[in-house]
Amino acid sequence: MSGKAWEPSKNDPVTRLWASGADITGSIAGAGLGMLAAGPGGAILGAGAGPSIAAAIKEYAHRTLGKRQSVRIGAAFQYAVAAYEERISVGDEVRDDGFFDRTHHSSDADEVLDGILVQVQQEHEERKVRFLGYLMANIAFEASVDAHLAHWLAKVAGELTWSQYVVLAAVGTGKAKEIFAGIRMDDSASTWTAFGVRSQVADLGYGKRELVAAPARKTKNHGLSVPNLSLEDLTLKGAGKLLFALMWLERIPREDMCFIEDALR
Repeated sequence: MSGKAWEPSKNDPVTRLWASGADITGSIAGAGLGMLAAGPGGAILGAGAGPSIAAAIKEYAHRTLGKRQSVRIGAAFQYAVAAYEERISVGDEVRDDGFFDRTHHSSDADEVLDGILVQVQQEHEERKVRFLGYLMANIAFEASVDAHLAHWLAKVAGELTWSQYVVLAAVGTGKAKEIFAGIRMDDSASTWTAFGVRSQVADLGYGKRELVAAPARKTKNHGLSVPNLSLEDLTLKGAGKLLFALMWLERIPREDMCFIEDALR
């Protein structure tokens, strides 16, 4: 991807792609479109991540995309730029570990962005797009997340369902104590909906993705460790902590968790 700057106009394909995201972003679209005076990446072109984001949106604007693909890509860029500006506004600094350096044709940042955007382009669960956009932005600030890890996190984020995003949000915010109160993993599912939710929770846990786990319990008599099947005791583990933080999953509202709670009751 080239880092060459571009000059937007009302009919520019970059401007059109950016604006198409309003179908998803809604309330942030106005603020996002206001940035077009300097280009979608204009507010951040002076920083390390700017050329990568600007180059990415320019490239995708000239690709052949379906209507909903354009909407998703435009929305992801809007969320990414909004998150980027939010972090800059509170004094966070863009990583300077060489992540944005172009040694050959592209930088690590270019490749990671493209990997996330490929996920966004094909993502049929459009509620995920907002959080994939946040992932695009937040990786630009975290030098501890190298390119290899970033690619894997992007892959996992794309594979997870919206329901699994919600479960990670519930666990990470502590709302799982309320939502999963009294529910065990080995409880029988009374409906196919409940079966689906339980299967997706199980996929996040032990022996699978291992993004969540419940601490072992001790037997009363001998203090022996035994598996804890209580869903309300789940905590984030490993990559689960990273995804929760980098995707800002705490911003999933409590009302979006109701369907999981209802399915398991």
